[in-house]
Amino acid sequence: MENKYSEELRRTAVNRVLAKGYSQRSVAESLDIPRRTLRDWLSDSQYQGFESHQYHLKVRINAQSAPSGNPVRVVGIGDAHDAPKLAHKARFKWLGRYVHDLNPDYLIQIGDLLTLDSLCKYDRNDTLAGKIKPSFQDDMDSAHEALEVFDEGLQGWNGDKHVTLGNHEARAESFSNRTPEMAGLLASKIDALLEDHEWTYSPFGMLHFIEGVAFVHVPINRDGKPYRGITAGSRIAKDALHDIVYGHDHLGGLLSMPKIGFNRSVKVLNLGSALPNGYIEPYVGHAMSGWTYGVFEILIDGGCIQSAKHTSMYELERTYGD
Repeated sequence: MENKYSEELRRTAVNRVLAKGYSQRSVAESLDIPRRTLRDWLSDSQYQGFESHQYHLKVRINAQSAPSGNPVRVVGIGDAHDAPKLAHKARFKWLGRYVHDLNPDYLIQIGDLLTLDSLCKYDRNDTLAGKIKPSFQDDMDSAHEALEVFDEGLQGWNGDKHVTLGNHEARAESFSNRTPEMAGLLASKIDALLEDHEWTYSPFGMLHFIEGVAFVHVPINRDGKPYRGITAGSRIAKDALHDIVYGHDHLGGLLSMPKIGFNRSVKVLNLGSALPNGYIEPYVGHAMSGWTYGVFEILIDGGCIQSAKHTSMYELERTYGD
């Protein structure tokens, strides 16, 4: 029995749990080992000479540079807000199949890929909402499942995938700031999640450039706050010096702002949401929403957004739903 499992398998299993944040259940099932065996490995791993499981965050920052002169196609996916409460993950398969069929040059998810209700500071633990919110591990398990379904939809497409982290992913840093003993731990789990599914990412609020066009979850104003409100798009376009693609408010749509000079303008594109069609987050209540659901195909050339074609979640389901 002692030699039934290889040392490499043992190290892989321990590493996935300790360093990458996988649940014991998912690791045991994926590696086809009994959960009791995995628990035994975890209990004595610290005495068996396993390497330190320090995880180093990997961030890609694309600075603005002169456009190459070649047109590129980008698939832009808006705020997806995966969460355990949205247990049906089929939309991620539809999105993956859309990307596979379109075969773009780049794939951007504009942030708030995860909701991370477990880290919501508004639902305090002494409230009813706080008592029923998921654990952080529940959030991570749900996210792994969603990205596995997305990978299935991609059907082997292995192009450039990048997330511009949103304010919901930034909850990990905010929570750690209030709980210094956990500094870096939660962020490393998100890093591991994205690395496992071969996504790069840029920090919340930082611009990520593709051919002269900036992608960001939401731009930050000079007061250090995200642009917000129903007029956010026009204010972003007024202040911007280059075209911007963003998300955050789930509204969707392309806006062109004239600038001084012959045929000068700046375009800003809001990607809306990639939530289930018609779904409204509970915090909205009976307030106005008008959210957009779906995905955008963006054509970029000469440092500008040339076109932005929206495909609704309704259409994705009709095309790719089983």
